[in-house]
Amino acid sequence: MAELPSNFPECDVLLHCGDLTEDGTPESTSSALKELGKMRAELMLAIAGNHETPLEKPFWLSQASKNGVTFLREGAYLFKLSSGATFRIYASQYTPVYGFSAF
Repeated sequence: MAELPSNFPECDVLLHCGDLTEDGTPESTSSALKELGKMRAELMLAIAGNHETPLEKPFWLSQASKNGVTFLREGAYLFKLSSGATFRIYASQYTPVYGFSAF
């Protein structure tokens, strides 16, 4: 993930859908999670893409949580924001098998 702009606006929900990194290395994954953690959002969600091989392991999921990012696995989710608004989403990280890929 490239460095995000410093003037990224504050938001209620930030949703990143797939491929946090270009190469899926642990270093790139850690850097991307830290970068997302800098964003000002009440709710930060991410759906893993096929490059996120490290996120199949519990260690990386805990790193995401440490940076305020919740990874969504297959399923339906409902979040309630502090404003009283609700955010409902169906997530799936599964992609067709192509080479050495996650999920």
